[in-house]
Amino acid sequence: MISKLDPKYLMCDFNFEAVGAVIVPFNTENTVVVTGNFRSHRDLIGVTWSAEDMWSHPNFKYPTSYDFSDVVLSYDYEIVSGVAPMNSVQGSPTLIIEMTTGQEYHVRLWNYVVNRPLDNWEIGGGVVFPRNRIPGNATGTSGHIVIDFNNLYAGWREYDDTFIDGLYTWIPSSSWIKIDPQNIKTLKWGFNRSDYQPNNATPLDTSYPFEVIFTNWVVSGNTYLAEDHQPLNSHFFRLADGYDDNYSVTPKRYIEQFVDLGFRNIINIYIGASHFYDKESDGTPTPGEYEPYRYVIKTEPVINAAFEAWWNDFLKWAKYYGFKDIVSSVSLEMVNAPPEWWQMNYNGVPGTSGWTPHPHFVSFCNDDFINYYKSYVKKLADMQVNAGFTPFIQLGEPWWWTQDNAPCFYDNATREKHLNELGYNIPEWNDTWIDFSAYEDTVYWLQSKNGLFLHTLRDYVRSFYPNAKIAVLFFPPSVLDEERISPMIQIVNFPQEYWKNIDSKLNLDVFQVEDYDYLIFNEMNKHSIIYDFAWQYLQYQSHRTHYFAGFYPSEDILYYYQGIVKEGLWERITNAAIDGLNKEIESFIWAGATIRRDGWLPPLMRWRSAYASNINIL
Repeated sequence: MISKLDPKYLMCDFNFEAVGAVIVPFNTENTVVVTGNFRSHRDLIGVTWSAEDMWSHPNFKYPTSYDFSDVVLSYDYEIVSGVAPMNSVQGSPTLIIEMTTGQEYHVRLWNYVVNRPLDNWEIGGGVVFPRNRIPGNATGTSGHIVIDFNNLYAGWREYDDTFIDGLYTWIPSSSWIKIDPQNIKTLKWGFNRSDYQPNNATPLDTSYPFEVIFTNWVVSGNTYLAEDHQPLNSHFFRLADGYDDNYSVTPKRYIEQFVDLGFRNIINIYIGASHFYDKESDGTPTPGEYEPYRYVIKTEPVINAAFEAWWNDFLKWAKYYGFKDIVSSVSLEMVNAPPEWWQMNYNGVPGTSGWTPHPHFVSFCNDDFINYYKSYVKKLADMQVNAGFTPFIQLGEPWWWTQDNAPCFYDNATREKHLNELGYNIPEWNDTWIDFSAYEDTVYWLQSKNGLFLHTLRDYVRSFYPNAKIAVLFFPPSVLDEERISPMIQIVNFPQEYWKNIDSKLNLDVFQVEDYDYLIFNEMNKHSIIYDFAWQYLQYQSHRTHYFAGFYPSEDILYYYQGIVKEGLWERITNAAIDGLNKEIESFIWAGATIRRDGWLPPLMRWRSAYASNINIL
């Protein structure tokens, strides 16, 4: 049964300086954990129940109901660290109610701690609130909350103290407003520090972890929304997705959604470019940017508290539902990489992608970055093993970037290593199409740095876990398309000898390939080569090849895809995945966010080989 305020449907969001996660921990009952990091004075972590399901696939949305009359929610709270106590004056945890009219009310949660001591305003007003409660010894960090939506009030307190005719007295508060329970759109639990200042974006001196735990979460009364959805049968398509698109939901909800959609066996998750690491500000103002001050990653701890909690729980739910592999995908894109790590063109302009906020591409030659990424993938492998999986690490699209049509080979680390290893300064090229015939050794040296980076990660992880699986995700349209890409970039971004199938324990276990540009622009003649690419160039057999079909760009990034052929794009994506399956290649739909957004459903499989219907790859 689908019920109002089922905690697995809670969602977490925050301003970009902060980070948070809400989880319903695996193998626990009626428990919610909210955790993450505060990094600025204005940081606010919001945990929301929405009457309108804005996240789920259209076939699996819960029904909309704005009516919370006769609903009672109760839970025990424990503020473990970092969050202002319930009874604090500044930053007190608040329940923010948004009505269907747009009106917003703020409810002080301390008032609904039913076992708290008597407050001064209760003594002065001659009441207890909620009525008939028995005062107790609850504190700002632990106690029991009961929210009866029929008796829910906004405001700080029911009675205010004042002087009338020179006498100190208590009068009913004008800010104490009863909330209509029949027109509630969202409920948001707001968490912040005691020094919270909503209009003050100045950074804290470092990143501060926090944790709040709700236990004995019980909802009674008018809670029914619908019977559980009927899940789809399992199918042959695999799921590829990204943490940056899904950090707001509970891992339990995420896994159950895609199990209901019939996905099995493998999930490939791009960890992302902006939310997995911890960071702190160096205090540099950045006017006009997505953050008002510059933040750079912290190399220790290697990941932040929110991602660690979310990812650990995600792996446990995936194991419970029978998935065999979770591929942890990493890349060379990082929004908050320190400037010393950035790839640069000859003018000192950093390499950034078209996404917002802009990720920086980091250098294959920076030793600090390399050491950080060794620790990062080791941490991912540790968490996979702890959840019962074999470590599976994928490096996504490893490449030297170009910016303003110029190659990004000119960060200080690359300049220094080139001089030390080749004996001369790296040539400064302002165009990737330039004649480099006199400097082929430079170009192939750059290629080797690309290939060696993955080998470094691979060898480090396998020094702890010899059975670890290693893969690379390759994007031919941006590397080998001769109509788009210069010979120089083709060479530096395709370290063929470093990736070639020699043996699974010498190079890679799996080679992954994607070509969504060809599908987006309907260049199907170019797309046709993709299924044999791994075999033709690298000798990976079909059972050691993965193909990523998709994606369908969202409206806010269509400017990046001038010339897109929208008509029939989902059909092309689906057919491309089917063709991959007919080649006996594991075929992924990229990505879960677009599957949910556009309501993609798995089609009936069309087998094109006489024997293929007898194989079982589920």
